[in-house]
Amino acid sequence: MNNEKFEIVIIDDNPKEHIHDNLKIEYPNAQICTFTTAKSGADYILNDLNKKRIVFLDYKFSANEMQGLDALKAIRSKTSLLYIILMTAELINIKREELMDLISDDGISLISSDVDSEVYIGLVEKNLSFMNSRLDSVLEQWIIDHPSDRSKTFLTEGTMSYSLNDILSEIRNQTQFGKKIERKLFKLIVHMLINDK
Repeated sequence: MNNEKFEIVIIDDNPKEHIHDNLKIEYPNAQICTFTTAKSGADYILNDLNKKRIVFLDYKFSANEMQGLDALKAIRSKTSLLYIILMTAELINIKREELMDLISDDGISLISSDVDSEVYIGLVEKNLSFMNSRLDSVLEQWIIDHPSDRSKTFLTEGTMSYSLNDILSEIRNQTQFGKKIERKLFKLIVHMLINDK
């Protein structure tokens, strides 16, 4: 059992109760949100990119609705800092071009909808491990551990002032400034390691 706090979003027109239940048992402190349309799930995610979350996304929805791959592309157009587990009952029916796009993105896993719980729980564990070693997650943990630093101004660029919360939001939303500060912080970390500080 993992007591970490994060969010799991399940987007599936026919949510599997056993997946929800197994995730709740394994991650009792995780908030689990379920959406039955790709559009409502994608909108929910895109309206708040500041959360640490893992997404379970069904590949195929009803013919007249947004499909899972469209939702995935919409999310990826805004952030690459989100791990997505794409589920399908029809692995064989995925088009070659779509499959090439999927395997080119290291933040996406593709599984069959009927896999054993060990498979998707293993993927959640793997993705949590990646997330916990990312700069945004380390910064988020610092903010949680040091609440008095949360709103202090730590950085000024031009006329803009940024608190740790602002910096975290910029990184998670992958803005130009967020990408720039992320690169600078990584360079600083390497510099400090090389100079043994």
